[in-house]
Amino acid sequence: MKRWNAALPALVATLMFAALFAAPAIAAGSPTVATAGANDVTDTSAALQATVGPNGAPTTYYFEYGPTSALGTISGSASAGSGTASVAVQSTVSGLIPGTTYYYRIYASNSSGAATGTTKTFKTGGTPPPSATTGGVASLSTTTATLTGLVYPQGQPTTYYFRYGLTTAYGLQTEPDSVAAGTAPVTVSITVPGLQPGATFHYQLVAQHSGGAASAGADMSFETFPSPVPLPTLTVSTTPLTASGSGPFTFTSTGTVVNPSSSTPPQLACTGSVVIGFVYGRKTLVVATAPVAANCTYTASVTLARRPGPRTKRGHKRKPVRVAVYVRFTGNNYLAATGARRLASVTLR
Repeated sequence: MKRWNAALPALVATLMFAALFAAPAIAAGSPTVATAGANDVTDTSAALQATVGPNGAPTTYYFEYGPTSALGTISGSASAGSGTASVAVQSTVSGLIPGTTYYYRIYASNSSGAATGTTKTFKTGGTPPPSATTGGVASLSTTTATLTGLVYPQGQPTTYYFRYGLTTAYGLQTEPDSVAAGTAPVTVSITVPGLQPGATFHYQLVAQHSGGAASAGADMSFETFPSPVPLPTLTVSTTPLTASGSGPFTFTSTGTVVNPSSSTPPQLACTGSVVIGFVYGRKTLVVATAPVAANCTYTASVTLARRPGPRTKRGHKRKPVRVAVYVRFTGNNYLAATGARRLASVTLR
């Protein structure tokens, strides 16, 4: 016991010395990152590089990249370890587009937080593929359609064709054609025969360099003209129904052109105009033409200059006069023209 008591002061002094001069413990923190260059860049791949500092916590990282500054694609996630020193990391990305500038940056995270590096760029080798813009339909009939679009050759001879069909799966395509090498867009068109009347078709333009990947434009659609063209039903409502005096009289007629084929979009079928006539006996008093709106409705104002019929003798009571309202649709490629139909009448007192 005496020996232990004698050694105790020395032991305490040693422990105090160790506590005072021992290295302090380092708390784990968010990672640090720095985007580096891209190596081994080919037509379709590149090795993206960076440094990651885990700051003492298990840290994972990946690269964000894409053909615009919005990036949009990420590489596979990998571990940067849990050390305190920065480590060099790398990810090889593939499936890139030749001749294209790419943006990329490093991203790392651990239990304490995350960090994103600055955005850098590199350009893949080779020539960029062509691009295609699907255009509208230049002409249309019951069984044919002329499809249009723009082809961007990107400096090489380019083959193009149109896919088409009753669904977005298409299933049919036109015979391939070609445009010469160049940098300016080229307007192209192909007439497709043998289509089904009154049907909706989808189509898109496709462009391709020899041996390269195909580039497709957006999906678009059209509807062929029906055969036979259906006859629409007309409605009309005229206000006021009764007017008094000798004139002038102003009436407003509104109505609809009802398409019997529900498959035809109104914006296609509801074109053209209606002719509205006010008739007394066999005499047409006034005629007005009104365009048909995209929702298949029409509105027209009609003014009668004076009251029709025989003049009333002085001292006699004026007899009411009924004026018939006739409506006729002029027709279009989707709906047949109608004859004049008596759909309403107004009374003049």
